[in-house]
Amino acid sequence: MEKLNMGSAKMISFPQKKQAFDSKNAAFPHLVVLP
Repeated sequence: MEKLNMGSAKMISFPQKKQAFDSKNAAFPHLVVLP
């Protein structure tokens, strides 16, 4: 259950992380790093 909960938390936080990631790319286009 703990692994499932952690996975769900990551899926929920992913859009927020991606938004921050896109903001960083907008500020530093020369530092683009793909996962």
